Amino acid sequence: MLFLIYTTFITSLSVLIPITYAFINYRNLPRAFKIILAFIIFSAIMNAISNVQARVYHLPTLWIFHIYTPFEFAFLMAFFAEYYSKGIRYIMYGISAAFAVFCLLNTLFIQNANQMDGYARSLDAIILIACSMLFFANNNMDLDSKWADNSSNWIVAGILLYYASSLGMFIFFNMVTKPGIMTSIIWCASATILIIEYVLFAIGFYKCKPQQTTSMSR
Repeated sequence: MLFLIYTTFITSLSVLIPITYAFINYRNLPRAFKIILAFIIFSAIMNAISNVQARVYHLPTLWIFHIYTPFEFAFLMAFFAEYYSKGIRYIMYGISAAFAVFCLLNTLFIQNANQMDGYARSLDAIILIACSMLFFANNNMDLDSKWADNSSNWIVAGILLYYASSLGMFIFFNMVTKPGIMTSIIWCASATILIIEYVLFAIGFYKCKPQQTTSMSR
C-alpha cells in the first residue's frame, strides 16, 4: 500500500511543485524555460493517462512509453537548442526528427508495444546526458559568477540527474519487470529521482530573473 501511494500519488502530485513556481514567475521565463514547462505539463498528462490505465482499468501501460519517448526527446532537445546558434539549432531539430523515426522503427520491428522501448530510451538518455555535460562545460567557466545564481544550471542539473540515474533502468528494464522486491526498489528509486528532478526544476523557475540569458555558442 505504501509503495502504491508513493509511486502513484506522491510522485504524480510532485509535478505540481515546478508547475506552480513556473506560473508564479511566468513573466520572467525565457523561451527555453517555457519549453521545459510545456514538457512538464505533457509529462503530467501522460503520467495521469498511465495511472488511469493501470489503476482503474488494469490495462498494460508500456505502450505509452513508445509515444512518450520521442516527444520527451523533442522537448528537451528544443530546450538545449535555445542555448546554441541558429545553425546548430536546426541540426538539433534534425536529430529530434531522426530520433522519432528511430523510435517508430524500434516499435514496429524490434521492441513492440508490450515491451519497454529500452533501446530508444537508452539512446535518449545518453544524448541528453551528453547535452547536459556540454552545457555545464560551456556555461560555467566564469569564476566570478556563482553556479547557483544561474537558473539554467538548476534545470540542466535536474535533467542530468534523472537521465544519468535512470540509464541503467532503461537498459535492463525488460529483464526486471517481474513482481518482486528488486522491481519495487527500482520503481521507488526512479520515483524519488523524479521528485528530486521536479524540485530542481522548481528552483530553476524560482531563480529565473528578467532578461537572464545564457549562451552555449562561442
